[in-house]
Amino acid sequence: MKGFRAGIARFYGDAQLLTSGADRDVVWELIPEAERKPDPEKKGSAVLVKLTSVEEISGNVVMKRD
Repeated sequence: MKGFRAGIARFYGDAQLLTSGADRDVVWELIPEAERKPDPEKKGSAVLVKLTSVEEISGNVVMKRD
């Protein structure tokens, strides 16, 4: 995120709960091994968030999808 200086950020977008399927499997492969280890049977779900914008607490827009 270009321009983000640290601190508090607000994330805006649409969330989707993934309980099975190809997208959930991709998320599983991307998470660190330490997070996979407690769930060897892959019973957990993933939350996919498609960001529309990110703002600093000051209101400065860090990212906005066209």
